[in-house]
Amino acid sequence: MRALARETAAPFAKEQPGHDLLDLAITHTVPLALAARTVAALAIAAELAASASTPDRRAALDAVREPQALIVAWALLIERTATTDAEPFDSAIAVPEAALHRALRELDRARTRLAHGITPLDGGNPDHLSHALATDITALHAELGLSVKRWVRPGGSH
Repeated sequence: MRALARETAAPFAKEQPGHDLLDLAITHTVPLALAARTVAALAIAAELAASASTPDRRAALDAVREPQALIVAWALLIERTATTDAEPFDSAIAVPEAALHRALRELDRARTRLAHGITPLDGGNPDHLSHALATDITALHAELGLSVKRWVRPGGSH
């Protein structure tokens, strides 16, 4: 029973619950395009959560519609710049590992909501959204597996 409890708790420990992500040490760099897609995916996850969490789904969506739309638009503009700029765009976003784990949890929840029939009220195609979420989840997992690179600030500190 203890082994099962440890196994269940291990993924959450990597999220460092209760800690502000901005206060955690920077341990990974994520390509700017992936960071932008992740922001967009998190905005969709928020919309699905709002759609699933209240009897008045329309009111919940209205409460997050404009901020969510702006998050998605800005994130996709960043991604477009990063992937289509005439010159190579080598920027990366420095993040703590917990940010990747928390994002993965939220994106997996969104994918589960889609699989259970929760649909975005704005008319988004659930199949398209599910594919986009799966693509981002795969890319974030790859960053965790491949991120032996450590981001170090000038002067050698994190």
